[in-house]
Amino acid sequence: MSPPQLFISIARMHHISNPSKFRRLKRFAMQSNVSGIVKTGKLGVLVFDGEKESVKTFLEHARGLRYLDFHHVDTKPFTNDRGRRIADAKLGLSEVEDMNAMVSILDSIGEKDWFRSQMKMTKGIIISVISWQWSSYEDCFVRRIAIWQDGTAAGSAHGLPEGHAATVHFLLSFQWIGSTDLVLAQVRDVTRN
Repeated sequence: MSPPQLFISIARMHHISNPSKFRRLKRFAMQSNVSGIVKTGKLGVLVFDGEKESVKTFLEHARGLRYLDFHHVDTKPFTNDRGRRIADAKLGLSEVEDMNAMVSILDSIGEKDWFRSQMKMTKGIIISVISWQWSSYEDCFVRRIAIWQDGTAAGSAHGLPEGHAATVHFLLSFQWIGSTDLVLAQVRDVTRN
């Protein structure tokens, strides 16, 4: 008898920071029989695998926690060509330090390109910073930033309040705004110049 078909899924939300809600999320993953990784903080991201019904059940439970801006990004059959699974098939969610660690794990199982494509982290040129917030993660409009395949970015953030400048080192996600050359970006590792 062949093993059951596995599926891999991505979900994202504005943030994962509430400790009790995070404990419930991890408990739901165990109860739903999924194995996955989670990046907490602002821009919370879940990537997990399991049988179809397990994935569906976990997504329903996660949505029920009413995380701000919760999105089920994508689910697809997990071919598992490399013989590895997310979090080494350990049931539940394993926390990763940052997006770099998440991408590295997904690269090891052959799912990096799919993840980056679904999360809109593809290579390209981004175009001026129109607004800025100084916090651990910033939401901003970016212009003239080069984005590399690994998610790092090179360039300066311009258009900040007078006397401020910054260098963007890592881009979490971005989306084009209408038909213009502006994008709304979420960035990490910003150095004030």
